[in-house]
Amino acid sequence: MTKIVFAVAALSALCLTAPAMAQDAGLTGDWTMTSHIAGTTRQSDCTFTNTGAAFTGTCKREDSTATLTGSVDKDGVHIKGTSSYGGSAIDLTYEAKVVDAATVKGTVHVEPYKVDGDFTLAKK
Repeated sequence: MTKIVFAVAALSALCLTAPAMAQDAGLTGDWTMTSHIAGTTRQSDCTFTNTGAAFTGTCKREDSTATLTGSVDKDGVHIKGTSSYGGSAIDLTYEAKVVDAATVKGTVHVEPYKVDGDFTLAKK
């Protein structure tokens, strides 16, 4: 019984601190983004700079660089960006949740291809 009470207390604490961590953003710095879109897994090196709850950044791969802007609020991390794929411009929309101080996980939508995937940001 003590283990169940402890587990519930720990889970409750995490639920209360994740929104606070999101509002504090803490995205400034270097991250690795791993994305899974349309059956393809890609890794990018990302760098973000916060200004309050807003942030800007870039994610670079061997073949392209995405320019990103976003915000962090009690509901999560919201990112918009542009990049290229096969020589064509693409628009990226990310929606995510802060898992902990070093992990952000969510979904990504790619236009004009209308494909969805998931991604993880891991603090370096």
